[in-house]
Amino acid sequence: VPPTIGPLTSSKAVVYSDPGVCSTTTAVLSVDVTDATGVKEVTVRWSYRSSFGTKTMYRVGTSNTFQATVGPYPDPTTPVSVKLEVTATDTEDLVATQAFTALLTLKRC
Repeated sequence: VPPTIGPLTSSKAVVYSDPGVCSTTTAVLSVDVTDATGVKEVTVRWSYRSSFGTKTMYRVGTSNTFQATVGPYPDPTTPVSVKLEVTATDTEDLVATQAFTALLTLKRC
């Protein structure tokens, strides 16, 4: 059985593109991932328009919560919703993926 991915949360609803001018350019994403055999890896892929990237999410202590800091992002020119996709792999290399939308908005500073 592949891992179970819970809801993804973000420490910020809106982030801005320019770290030199705006202070809110990053957000901490958190998600609970469980698996009977153990979780080997959790990543989050972000994308909007032609920009994209992947970050490793790290376990918080001994909990089932995994976190990653995302941003700063390239300038979107106009506000855009960042698409987020969490992929979890267990110790048996079974994979689960869950997409999340309308969680994080990127704006030009």
